[in-house]
Amino acid sequence: MLKCFKFQGLDFIVDGGARIADPSTVVDMTGSYPTIIRQGKGAKLDWMVTGTDQEAQSTYSRKAA
Repeated sequence: MLKCFKFQGLDFIVDGGARIADPSTVVDMTGSYPTIIRQGKGAKLDWMVTGTDQEAQSTYSRKAA
């Protein structure tokens, strides 16, 4: 798989094996404000997104493109 994606800047892959627990929330902290990338089991806290959910999704969509 690494050979397939290395040209896109992928340096390594982490395989954590089978997942037993519910997914965690992933927050992108690289922008001017935190953005939820994946909402996990926990509640969305006020500090996770300072703009509207639509603005946050727009920010992530631009990064993913």
